[in-house]
Amino acid sequence: MPRHVAKRTWLLSLRVVALYATFSIIWIRVSDHFVSSIADDVRQLTWLQTMKGWLWILLTSIFLYAVVARALDSHRRDSQGLSRRDAQLDLVMRQVPAILWVADKDLIITSMMGGGLKAIGRSENEGVGSHVSDRAATPQLKAQVMESAEQALSGQDAAYFAEFDGHAYEAAIAPLRSEEGDIIGVVGLAVDSTEEKRVERELIGSIEDLERSNEQRNRLVRHLVRAEQEERDRIATGIHDDSIQVMTSAGMAIDLLLTKLEDPSSVEIAQRARRFTIDAIRRLRNLVFELRPVELEQDGLGTALRLLLERAGSEGGFAYDIEDHVKSEVPVDVRRILYGIAQEAISNAGKHARASRVDVCLEDADGGIRVIVSDDGRGFDPQLQMPGHHFGLENMQERAELAGGWCRVSSDARTGTRVEFWAPTQAAELKAS
Repeated sequence: MPRHVAKRTWLLSLRVVALYATFSIIWIRVSDHFVSSIADDVRQLTWLQTMKGWLWILLTSIFLYAVVARALDSHRRDSQGLSRRDAQLDLVMRQVPAILWVADKDLIITSMMGGGLKAIGRSENEGVGSHVSDRAATPQLKAQVMESAEQALSGQDAAYFAEFDGHAYEAAIAPLRSEEGDIIGVVGLAVDSTEEKRVERELIGSIEDLERSNEQRNRLVRHLVRAEQEERDRIATGIHDDSIQVMTSAGMAIDLLLTKLEDPSSVEIAQRARRFTIDAIRRLRNLVFELRPVELEQDGLGTALRLLLERAGSEGGFAYDIEDHVKSEVPVDVRRILYGIAQEAISNAGKHARASRVDVCLEDADGGIRVIVSDDGRGFDPQLQMPGHHFGLENMQERAELAGGWCRVSSDARTGTRVEFWAPTQAAELKAS
């Protein structure tokens, strides 16, 4: 009998005895007084005493019947409750893909049930009477089961993973205790996790595929950045070594020509040609700087952007400010990507937005570098400009996404435009391919 049921029965019996004793005392005193008060002689007193006894027997019988009926009803309800719980447990165990088994202290199986038995072609209680080690399909599994069972017999829970008959199981064994708390055996539960393991393997495979795709994308980004920079270097070198030299020679020739001319109109034309030549040389040198900013590789992103703002501000006539809060080391590839996006944003602020002020902020964020370029110029609707309607904005987004980052543009006709972009520093680091 379960401990809680025995305790409840004992308390009920104690209450019944106390109630019966109290009733008996009251009955004896009241009935004796009543009989003595109405009896006229000994014969009548004897008859009343006899009737009192029979009435006592009747009342006692009714009382005991009520007590027994209540006890039987309580027992019936308990039995029905246990039956329902047993039925529910049996129903659950038959539907859940698991195997529940119980063994005694000698590790002899006393019961076995669960929906997992059908999956491996076993019937309920098929292994009853056999040793738990006999149900292990492999020596390795036998060793796991025995080690876990011995651990459970010592009072500790144990768990292990097993694979057999094409199924994967997460198993646990715990000590089985009596009402007094003594270990009388073990109880084991093996849950079929075959589907979960399959999903887990597919997930791991997907993660590996994603990592390979990410690495391929990183290689592509590095290749594109290198190819673009090589092309920029080639063009910059050609301009510096060819076009600028030619224009410089032309300027020197004009200077020499000025020393030979005497006609005022001819001198004016030559001077105008000299100014045009000097302006062309300046523009070509600015172009060389934009194509190949040496400071970007030597001094860092902040310095290169500061020089870019100086040149763009002097040409576009806008004020500027730059805040460089970057503390980490930024790989060269990342510098080039961020510099290219910032260059486009600053150029748009000067040429298209006609801004009077441009602010740039650089900071470390989320394992990468975030750059914010904001201006107070004429705003626009980004949704109407992208994609395809504005090559510069589309190009900025593509650059950021290729590097594994993002680019967000917000604009308003009253407040100007804000370009915020981010690129990771770890994923885009230059590695040997």
